[in-house]
Amino acid sequence: MELFLKEGAPAPKETLAWIHFGSANACYAFAEGARTDRPEEERYLVLSKSAVALTDEAFVAVDAKRLVTEKQAVGELRDVHAAGYANFLGLAGRHRTFHTPADDLGATGPEILEPVARAFVQAVRKIVERGDAAFR
Repeated sequence: MELFLKEGAPAPKETLAWIHFGSANACYAFAEGARTDRPEEERYLVLSKSAVALTDEAFVAVDAKRLVTEKQAVGELRDVHAAGYANFLGLAGRHRTFHTPADDLGATGPEILEPVARAFVQAVRKIVERGDAAFR
């Protein structure tokens, strides 16, 4: 991400919104060594202050702790914020096998991915429809 921000990303002034699809968007939790049917609780919706109202609308069905990056930053969106992008949102988190050789498709599934995908689609639609007004 650091290299892309320096050498490949569009300039902040040319970017209406940065949306990050993290590797832990929707992963199952584990209890007593076995996968559960519920999403991992260590999941964060990381957003700019300008995206609070938008994410309150679009991510109602997604259980994630909200982190407004001007105060708290995690994951790659910390770098996006530091690079000067004004409007951004994304999910970040960890799960039991996060970024290890054992991290595979078994950590997720359609039941928990669907609400997350729908939330991102809703957010993008609102951004396209509203333009700058999507960010208050």
